[in-house]
Amino acid sequence: MSDERFSRLHIPVHSIPHDADYKKAFPSISKYPEFEKFYGGSKNEALRISRNALVRYMVYLYDYNSDLIDEHPSNLLERKEAGAVEAGFKRNSHNRFGITLREKIFAVKDPKFRSLVKMFLKVQNSTVWTEIVVTRQELEQFQQIRFKPVVEGSELADANKKQTLMNACTLRIERLEILEKQFYRDHRDLKEADNLEMITPENAMRLLADEAPYHVLSN
Repeated sequence: MSDERFSRLHIPVHSIPHDADYKKAFPSISKYPEFEKFYGGSKNEALRISRNALVRYMVYLYDYNSDLIDEHPSNLLERKEAGAVEAGFKRNSHNRFGITLREKIFAVKDPKFRSLVKMFLKVQNSTVWTEIVVTRQELEQFQQIRFKPVVEGSELADANKKQTLMNACTLRIERLEILEKQFYRDHRDLKEADNLEMITPENAMRLLADEAPYHVLSN
């Protein structure tokens, strides 16, 4: 294995020209709808190149094999700034990145970018993501059953059932904490943004995406 910096990236953005057609260069991720939505149908060359920069930032920051993880193991903000530098973003005269980059991208508040990042994490760890979806769906179903009223005449049996369901919910909550730590790692800001949309039986298949699980990327 090469010792070259970033040689272990799943998507070799470090070795592709910044103005390349990323849809053709990276078919392993460009085939997913999140990628297409992120770029949109615009033919604007400047817009495409700016989108390329954000894809580079995403890979440098969120690739499980990124060298930035070892270089900035405990300070996520420093890692984000380092990823922005590697992606080609420039600081202003006050040594700060642009407000849009800081508030929309660093904070993963841009919906299309957040969906792109989520897709990239899925293809790196599809098995864990599938387990998260299934476990969240089970938890939602068990919680709905617990809210059903006790039937008169079967209070004891219903109470026992609710206790069993409560125990099952507790186990799944604990399981989710373990799975989400494996999936999100130290990107707690992304996890918090994702938790705004909880998985229910109605939206579970959509969140699993058209191809479930996502195909796992290889180095």
